[in-house]
Amino acid sequence: MTRSPLGARPAAVPLVVAAGIAIMAISLFPSPAFAWTPGTHVFLGEAVLRSLAMLPADVGQLVIYSRTGEIPKDARDAIGKAITFKQAIIDTQRQIEERNKQVNDIAQEQVRIRENMKTVDQKTKYYEDLLTKLSKQESQIEKLQGERDDLLKKRDGQQKELEDYLTNLNVG
Repeated sequence: MTRSPLGARPAAVPLVVAAGIAIMAISLFPSPAFAWTPGTHVFLGEAVLRSLAMLPADVGQLVIYSRTGEIPKDARDAIGKAITFKQAIIDTQRQIEERNKQVNDIAQEQVRIRENMKTVDQKTKYYEDLLTKLSKQESQIEKLQGERDDLLKKRDGQQKELEDYLTNLNVG
């Protein structure tokens, strides 16, 4: 299959040109776009809001849209509330990742301590100190894992709350 100098397939070039012309026509002659009824806008807005749960973590673009006057106020408010839900989920996920990192860091240090313990006489104070440190770290790991488990439950609850909000949302 041959490609044009820009790397596009020859058959795709007319489609790209046609799409470009259509976009230019809409921007130069916007009156046909006003043919959509308010019901169409509400339907599309609700479809977008139902899809918010699938959005990536970066909600900056949504924040911009929720602050512009191009969207009806009730739709902006609904988007703003959904953003608040999504940001809470993101924050909780960050806390979960932080706990996981702390557990991994401690586990790596424990490997080093265990290696040191192999080379030290078990009857020395240094060995006892290493053993005490391992014991404290195990307690710390258990505490962090408990916090992480609580955060996982919290995140799942937040996700369900967002999904319920979007499912029951009625804008317009």
